[in-house]
Amino acid sequence: ITRETVRWIEIGKFSFQPSEAVKPLLVLSFSSLSLRLDLKKIKNIFIFFLIFFLPVILIFKQPDLGNALVLFVLWLGAIFVKGLEKKYIFLGIIIFIAVLPLGWHILKPYQKERVVSFTNPNSDPLGTGYNLIQSKIAVGSGQFFGKGLGGGSQSQLRFLPEQQSDFIFACLGEELGFVGGSLLILGFLILILRILLIAQKSFDQFGSLICTGTASILFFQAFINIGMNLGIVPITGLTLPLVSYGGSSLISTMILLGLVQSVARREKRERTIEIK
Repeated sequence: ITRETVRWIEIGKFSFQPSEAVKPLLVLSFSSLSLRLDLKKIKNIFIFFLIFFLPVILIFKQPDLGNALVLFVLWLGAIFVKGLEKKYIFLGIIIFIAVLPLGWHILKPYQKERVVSFTNPNSDPLGTGYNLIQSKIAVGSGQFFGKGLGGGSQSQLRFLPEQQSDFIFACLGEELGFVGGSLLILGFLILILRILLIAQKSFDQFGSLICTGTASILFFQAFINIGMNLGIVPITGLTLPLVSYGGSSLISTMILLGLVQSVARREKRERTIEIK
């Protein structure tokens, strides 16, 4: 059994990725738990960490490091929104720095290769560094206005791997150039800021936590995916939300945006009632 088949469950002609399906559920769960637990107490922070640790370790063992990191960011977002005390933040940073070197030993061989190729892709240009090199070539060759839709040599001639998912931004950058890539990034910023505005206007903290969790997931995935296409972060299997090919990712993202929309509608309804 390969690592790809473990990450997907096939039912007839359909397949889905469990780590994507669990994101909306964990947004609701973390939001609810952070309301019930007083996170100003170290005991409750530890309990919250244990609840978070179980799904993350299961996803990491698939292995799916990218989505495990997404859930970690979601967990951090819930804690910060609840107003974690500075002394606990400082303690967490110290613990994270102390255990960070140990993380290298729990990575899979292919994950270690990705980190090594990120630091020096030219050390193995036809092997582990191939994807990153081709991605950077595709982005750079697009220049300012791009080569036009369907005119990208790197993507159309299949030099660029996984152009429909992991390296969709490089494909877009080659064909639409700096202008197209900038507009896409601007679109993500507008969407995330709109979600945070809904969180700020929410009448209850539960709705605010849902919006903040959704915004943190979208921001982290977009940043990592675009960053790995540009060569500023190591390559992971994270998709670019609403852009990359993938039914599981799209459904998960749409459910999250649906939750945000429900919070916005409730806020609008409550405001209308107050006016009346």
